[in-house]
Amino acid sequence: MEIRIPTGKAISMETDFFFLGDALALDLVNTEVIVRRKPADLLKTPVDLAGWWHMAGTQYGLKAGLSTAITETDFRQTKRLRQALRGLFTSVVENRLSPESDLEILNAVLRLCYLQADLLPNGMLAGTQHTDRLHPLLMAVAFSGLELLTGVERDRLRKCKNEHCILMFRDTTKNARRFWCSPACQNRARSAEHYHQTRES
Repeated sequence: MEIRIPTGKAISMETDFFFLGDALALDLVNTEVIVRRKPADLLKTPVDLAGWWHMAGTQYGLKAGLSTAITETDFRQTKRLRQALRGLFTSVVENRLSPESDLEILNAVLRLCYLQADLLPNGMLAGTQHTDRLHPLLMAVAFSGLELLTGVERDRLRKCKNEHCILMFRDTTKNARRFWCSPACQNRARSAEHYHQTRES
């Protein structure tokens, strides 16, 4: 089964991974989910991460580094970066200062990503990458996170309005009025709200 979200992308519901964020860094954050109102981690092993990385490569047209093996160290570093990115994105959504500890984790990865960084007229950053000191996955995710946190669409970062969902996304709609990670999640939230209203009445 497939659903279509406002970005127009088709998402397969046969996979455990969700590519609803419209940004690589957000989709990594979204490998932590709520299942039956309990937190669940979709990345339990380096093999899981390798599977996600290959699927992300297809989703975003990535080629470089997809065949690079993921070690235990890569796995731990990626999950640490994921946690930091969730904290940073949440601080933007909640309009508060970013936690310094999370900033330091992202900056530590970025320091290994680039020998030289240049700010482009469109507000994006371009740089010369270290390809031998860090897994390409970490470089790609860190740079995606940097673009989201410093780019013109920073204010379009969202957390799903469903209180039982923790997925995050970038709102790409023209009127910036997307509040749900997917139509299915929106329907579940509204059904639950209707159920509670019916019981109260």
